[in-house]
Amino acid sequence: MRIAIVSASKPDNRNTGMLTVDFAAASLLSDLPGVQLNWFTFPPSASKKENEFAEITKDTIHFHNLPDSLEQIYKHDAIIFWGDFLHSRTFLTTGGPIQVRRFGLSPTQIWDIMARCMLLRDASADVLERTLLFGGTILPDKQSDLEDEAYRSAFTRLISGCRQAWMREPISAARVAMIRNDERSYLGVDAALLLPKSVNFPVGPWSEGEGGRRIGLFVGARSQVTKDLIPFVERLAKRFSAEIDWLPWLNFPCYQNPPVSQRIKGIAKLLLPICPDRRRHELQARARRNSSLLADNLRRRTLRSGTWTTGDLVRQLGKYEFIVTDTYHICINAWRLGVPAICLGAEQPSIHSNRGSLADLKKFIFYLTYQATDLYFTPTQLQNRNAADFAASVLESTQPGAIIERIESHARHVKCDLLETIRQMLKLPTQSTSYGQIHHDHFAKAATKVEG
Repeated sequence: MRIAIVSASKPDNRNTGMLTVDFAAASLLSDLPGVQLNWFTFPPSASKKENEFAEITKDTIHFHNLPDSLEQIYKHDAIIFWGDFLHSRTFLTTGGPIQVRRFGLSPTQIWDIMARCMLLRDASADVLERTLLFGGTILPDKQSDLEDEAYRSAFTRLISGCRQAWMREPISAARVAMIRNDERSYLGVDAALLLPKSVNFPVGPWSEGEGGRRIGLFVGARSQVTKDLIPFVERLAKRFSAEIDWLPWLNFPCYQNPPVSQRIKGIAKLLLPICPDRRRHELQARARRNSSLLADNLRRRTLRSGTWTTGDLVRQLGKYEFIVTDTYHICINAWRLGVPAICLGAEQPSIHSNRGSLADLKKFIFYLTYQATDLYFTPTQLQNRNAADFAASVLESTQPGAIIERIESHARHVKCDLLETIRQMLKLPTQSTSYGQIHHDHFAKAATKVEG
């Protein structure tokens, strides 16, 4: 029996968060008896990093290229779309086409590829019945997106016809329930939450030393760093008698090389003469430059020497008292490992993002979902001198433990439901009652009690 796993794009070891997403699928499904996993995605840009990714994954994950392999996908016993924005029109018309645009295709040709591969537009009803959607989101989409008939018809057909869907946040889950017009729960989790606490990433000496109490820090990748962040983190470190430790989660050059601030400054000078609103763009460029300088300064002061691996980063994350970050998948993986995460985000998170990733909104919704917003801090909150004391009081209370238990319990039930659904599809022996059945039985008993 074969399972096809479709992901957004082939990751490499520069993006630790997306590696944890894909390894969650590999770890979860590789133990199914007699099942072969085949991975499918769009071809990545040529990069020497691909060799490093191959070294990390070893024999675990081998990607087949789309759209060349679409007919192969149809023949699998189960098809799982895994994580990300795979069915959002925003992704299908902006982020996704980046992977195929370099082949010189027209916009019409690109849309045809995205619709066939990600929405299974041309697949039979039987193929849709063997399809599962897990850990994705359609949060960016608006009614105007549904006005696109080509997208709406293919999207609603997939959502209505697929075997089951588990969306990673409650808003997308509610939208799926509306389309399917039933009372089932379609709330899943971010796929990274299904990664076991102990995962077989190669590790080196970087994460072995530097004992004592330490708090993790990684900022500047997903939001602008303000001057108020430094005293906030320093006061927390003093309160917990801990060292501040920079965790280089994203290995992209722009998040590690100090000259980035100078590059931003140079680009800004080139753009300003052609900007109609010169002053506004000048202020924005200055804010980005200052943020980069602050992040560079923090990184230089707190990054330990030596060379790290992806395994080092994940292992080190699990050692912290807590972590301060603006990066979504650090928050996800920290809570997964039982480490509280102070999340930095915008005052009013928006569906509009210049990075196309809903950076602040998806963080805020995650914290809302698990009642963790006492640890979500905005730039305005950081200006308050009592912010660090408040954060410390939350961290020292029973709140983090309750949040960790809530996240773990939800992930455990969703994992159970996913595996039981796959076992039923493949006619494998079932092991336990699924999450959906647990909730169905619970509400049925409650209704009987009320009627009685």
